[in-house]
Amino acid sequence: MINRKKALKIKVKHLAAEARIIRNEELKTRGDTRDWLYLHRIHTVRPVARASHIAYGFAKGTPLSKIERYPERIPTEIWAKVAAMVKKYSGRTENEYKEWLGSSIG
Repeated sequence: MINRKKALKIKVKHLAAEARIIRNEELKTRGDTRDWLYLHRIHTVRPVARASHIAYGFAKGTPLSKIERYPERIPTEIWAKVAAMVKKYSGRTENEYKEWLGSSIG
């Protein structure tokens, strides 16, 4: 059986490394390229990394309160990405996901 939780763990690590690499390249450049790199890191990489981290926490069984300090402030577009990753990687049911959300937020 394929360990999809391991694939999600690798995805989380890869996105963190990507953000570090982009930040280092930002420091080496100037002008429009630097601005583009910054915007890409903040608006493209960061939301996916956040959603992946939340989905990985669910797959491991970690309470949402341990992952996010204010889960009620998580934007809906992040939750959509989390739900897609949970379905793809966690191997757990949708009801388990809803229970995890309900016990964490409610």
